[in-house]
Amino acid sequence: MRRMMRFASLAILLCSSSVTAHAVALQANFDGSSIERMQLLPQVGSISDDVRSAPDITPLLQRLAKLGDFHEWAGASATRVRQLENRSGTAVAILWSVQLDDRASGYVVTSPDGVTLYEWSRGAVPELPEKLRGKLAGEQYLYAGPTLHLVSFRAADSTAQLYNLFTGETHAGGKLEELVPKLTGTTGTNGTNGTNGTNGNVGDGAVERKVASPSDPELDALYAVGRYGQHKLDLVRGADVFTLREFSRADSFANPAFLVFDPIPNKLYVSLQVMAVISQGDDRYLAVRDPFAKAGATVYIDSRFPLLVIRSASSAT
Repeated sequence: MRRMMRFASLAILLCSSSVTAHAVALQANFDGSSIERMQLLPQVGSISDDVRSAPDITPLLQRLAKLGDFHEWAGASATRVRQLENRSGTAVAILWSVQLDDRASGYVVTSPDGVTLYEWSRGAVPELPEKLRGKLAGEQYLYAGPTLHLVSFRAADSTAQLYNLFTGETHAGGKLEELVPKLTGTTGTNGTNGTNGTNGNVGDGAVERKVASPSDPELDALYAVGRYGQHKLDLVRGADVFTLREFSRADSFANPAFLVFDPIPNKLYVSLQVMAVISQGDDRYLAVRDPFAKAGATVYIDSRFPLLVIRSASSAT
């Protein structure tokens, strides 16, 4: 089962309080064949489309080596892979390949100036499969938020399509809306170089706290989507619904939790399991994973993405 879910109507979320009813309704309307995306990243101002002169992010890698279990990255190097854009063609991020002893060690996504960190992982660099490289008409590499690496292209019938570099799926194209926080300066709160950040020395004093794991991640992910739908319909935030930033500052992580958002409102729902919260001073990062990908790598993200977290008592209990 894939983590991207599309529903014909939000009416399916008007289900009873039964956990089983939520799961059945969501599974019955699951359709992973057509996906569209919105942009969900914290922007840090506009830059020129020309980013051929890539910044040196070696100091950032050294700081990341002190966050979580990335100690070996203290001696790693980074190579710019490509500029990532939004649908209008504006550069919003840079994708980097991380190498250690001449071996691939993961990837990093930063702001175009290399100052703000959006996402990093030991997973493979998001790439088109060999059979598709150079064969997609009008291809454009997009960054639409955490784990959302897409290639926009024109199909043979001239319709817009999106290729998901993480899942390998091709989806119907469409408008990718923006949900961005209002940031000022070059780093905002989660500064990585000390410029306008509340604590730029990211690595020192970092603490990682594990979030409780559900007994059935897939079922809980579906349940969280149902709770998210109820939250939207009630127009009142429930006791188990938090902004990502609020959740990252919680005192306890004794319950399973999922990031849930609908990039195509009321039609497409995405759910990511929260594995851990990393704090250093006033900075917060979250470790997340796709609950439907058995072998998927953990991805670390900035806590300022405008997403909601649904905390669950676990639908499997």
